[in-house]
Amino acid sequence: MQLESPQREAPLVLLGIGAARARLELRAALERGGLRVAEAADLEACVDALERLEPALVIAGSLPSEPDPVRVCGLLGGACAQRHTPIVLLIDGMDARGMQRAYDAGAADFIVQPPAGSQIAGSEIAQRMRFVLRAHGTLAADLRDANSIVGPAQLLADLRECMERSKKSERRTAVLCIDLHRFKALTASLDGAQCERLLLDVARRLRIGIRDGDLLASLGLDRDGVSVARLRGDEFCVLIRDARETSDLSRISQRILDLMAVPFQVGEQETILGVSIGIACYPDVELSAEALLKAAEQAAYCANQEGRNNWLFYRHELEAKASRRLALELGLRRALERNELELDYQPRVDIKSGQIVGVEALVRWNHPELGRVSPLDFIPLTEETGLIIPIGEWILATACEQNRRWQVAGIPPIRMAVNLSSVQFRQRDLYDSVVAILDSTGLDPRWLEFEITESLLMRDAESAVALLQRFKDLGLHLSIDDFGTGYSSLSYLKRFPIDAIKIDQSFVREMTTRSDDAALVTAIILMSRSMKLRVVAEGVETRSQLALLRILQCDEIQGYLISRPVSAVAMAALLRGSVPAAFAA
Repeated sequence: MQLESPQREAPLVLLGIGAARARLELRAALERGGLRVAEAADLEACVDALERLEPALVIAGSLPSEPDPVRVCGLLGGACAQRHTPIVLLIDGMDARGMQRAYDAGAADFIVQPPAGSQIAGSEIAQRMRFVLRAHGTLAADLRDANSIVGPAQLLADLRECMERSKKSERRTAVLCIDLHRFKALTASLDGAQCERLLLDVARRLRIGIRDGDLLASLGLDRDGVSVARLRGDEFCVLIRDARETSDLSRISQRILDLMAVPFQVGEQETILGVSIGIACYPDVELSAEALLKAAEQAAYCANQEGRNNWLFYRHELEAKASRRLALELGLRRALERNELELDYQPRVDIKSGQIVGVEALVRWNHPELGRVSPLDFIPLTEETGLIIPIGEWILATACEQNRRWQVAGIPPIRMAVNLSSVQFRQRDLYDSVVAILDSTGLDPRWLEFEITESLLMRDAESAVALLQRFKDLGLHLSIDDFGTGYSSLSYLKRFPIDAIKIDQSFVREMTTRSDDAALVTAIILMSRSMKLRVVAEGVETRSQLALLRILQCDEIQGYLISRPVSAVAMAALLRGSVPAAFAA
């Protein structure tokens, strides 16, 4: 007699939504799709339901005490992360900035609330939620496996136990914090399921690769002497028990770098996630378990600053550097809403006429306590944290609006150049966002120019060509910034629909004193002219540099010889004036 397989209970979905109508429509759609549903109309009820019911998935929206669904997601994020429960947001509509906030808060997916009078499209809701459950279920099962990846609470408990053992022996307890370089940037081009799948692959590779029997045996360790934990989001940690020498930890760190150097498969593409590793050892550093873990995180940040794909042992001197970085990151997250960011503008001048033919928009940050923060300090931070998405949109919108204001004030039209980072370039909705900003500001696309680094184009040439051609068809001008510092050649750049080359200032700076720099600048100008591309020399500071660039027939120059970056008011005065002083003689 054949026995029937027991029916597994359908997954439970918790609706943490204040609006009764939305809860009713979603419940109907989910139940029709075979899912069980529980409801919670306020934050307290949501937290209670998470503890009592342990739902497989939470759909969160506006609540009476918190109308912002992204904040609701953040408030529930801690409890959900402990249970590896994905959160899907019910939103009225969201731009790229809002999406980045939501992903930072822990959202796995989104459901868009239809306008008043329309119903939520129920036919696909249950199917999408099952997809989210499948994507997270595989990872959650792996993370809950005590023999593979442990969570933060278990890590701290294990760390305390190991530290007690170290007090009675001559061996070390070490924590290795692993900082993934490109993961936050990748979230701009991946959906929630792809991000989780990539994290799963990282977890598996760390677990299998680090706990390799040959490596551990050579270090006098066994498999139980090493465990891998996922702290939060994309942060991983390795706990090493009974390490003999710091050199042993260096060997394990090198193994991690080697493991991460192998490309990961993301959909149909490959990507490499570089890492920086921070190491904190007990009793070399006498701290509590929580403080030791924090010390490893600080060391990972400093390792990243000193050069990626390396490791660094924690020292007390690192605290000041890490504290400043934390202060900058926290401040940067509030900089937009507090109006602390502003744009300065640096002119580009036609080398023959001496007339200003364009300006470059450059973002500046006025921190309330730290004063004006150098772009060298905060621009890389915006890319690491993903904040370059909302800040980049603000820069573009502000620059376009300012250019339009100059035109309305009677200043002849000039081209406004705006830099695009690699993170922005991978945004799936970048083109639509640019079109929307041009429409809202009323700026003709021909007066906007994007500056893109050559290394960015080389990462995914085919996709880059397609996107650049769309911008070109729209009427924008395109230039390659910092040319000469990457790996491409001018002949290769023929594939891209670009208008200009900007020679990096590092070559211009010493072109009058170093023959090899002069030869390189000469070659770039000659080849660019043969390809009918305009050439802009950056970082021009002396009259001798200007004289040589004239001889070489460079088209435009930009640098302190003409003007430092100035405010919009000062730039307007320059645009209304005569030729710059450097051309007056």
